[in-house]
Amino acid sequence: MTHTFPLEILIAEDDQLITELQKRQLVKLVDSPLKCFWNGKTLMNHLHNVIEERKAVLIFLDINMPVMDGWEVLDQINELYAHKNIFVVMLTSSLFPADKKKALSYPQVISFNNKFLEHEDYKELLNIKVLNPFFNSEVFAE
Repeated sequence: MTHTFPLEILIAEDDQLITELQKRQLVKLVDSPLKCFWNGKTLMNHLHNVIEERKAVLIFLDINMPVMDGWEVLDQINELYAHKNIFVVMLTSSLFPADKKKALSYPQVISFNNKFLEHEDYKELLNIKVLNPFFNSEVFAE
C-alpha cells in the first residue's frame, strides 16, 4: 500500500542496480514524484530548476559518484539552499565513522545509512520526525 508523499524524492546513485533496488522499495511505500540521477551534477541541475516550486525535497544521496560527489552536493545545498526544506539521507557503502560524523554535520542530513536497506528501514526513514510537517508518517505505524 502506498501513501501520498508531497515531497519530491530524488535518488543520486551511480550504480544502476542499487538505484533500481531503492526505487522498488520507495514505490511500495509512497506515491510521490521520484527521480534518479547518476551523479551529483545532474541532481543539482534538477534541483536548481525545481526548488522554488517544491514545498520540500527528500534526497537519497550516495557519497562516491562521478562528476560531482555527495560531499560537493552537500556543500552546494548548504551554500545555496540552506533556507529551503531539503532533507538528505546519506546511503553509502562507506561505514567510516569520520564520514558519518562529517555527513551529520550538515543540517540537511537527517540520516546516514548503509545503502543496502530493507523495506522496514525505508519505512523508518520515512517516519523521521522532521518529515512530519510534509507527510503524516502515522500511516506507517502498524
